[in-house]
Amino acid sequence: MDLYDYMKTRFVRISELKTEKNYYYGILLGSKMIITVSLLLGVYSSSIILTLNEDRNNNWLLNINQDLLIVFYLIMIPIIAGKEIINFHIKILNLWDKLFMKIINKMMYRHWKKNKQDVNTFDNISKYQFKLLGWWLNIPPPKRKALIYAVFIGYFAWQIIAIFKHSIVNETTNIIEMLIS
Repeated sequence: MDLYDYMKTRFVRISELKTEKNYYYGILLGSKMIITVSLLLGVYSSSIILTLNEDRNNNWLLNINQDLLIVFYLIMIPIIAGKEIINFHIKILNLWDKLFMKIINKMMYRHWKKNKQDVNTFDNISKYQFKLLGWWLNIPPPKRKALIYAVFIGYFAWQIIAIFKHSIVNETTNIIEMLIS
């Protein structure tokens, strides 16, 4: 099995999780975790590399090392542990759903036992929830799926730009200072 087949099977296993209830939210949270972990690993591993080479003056390599290592980790972490990270977030979200439903059911049962009528609060919540989010149900499913993917890609791109904005600003200021002096 070569690297391409391994990557393909890993991404197919990630796409098999689409049947889960909280798949898209799990992907969003998992991608945020992957970005954060790759940022931390890139910064710390580049600082370790620079401390190993502290006899040389390699300060200009710091930003280049960090950027390259962050990109390396952004590529490798989803291949190595992408399904596990996304599945972990899906399981946590499912657990939150179950716990929240237990709390709501317990509260409704106590209210029913005491007053012999339904709780009006939940009717009002569902009414206002439909007023706020009812437009989502009017979108056809293919467009809804395209909107979810567009939001995911935009969020991921925003995170990547936020990571590299700091190093781009530092590099341009260093170049400007070098040109001025």
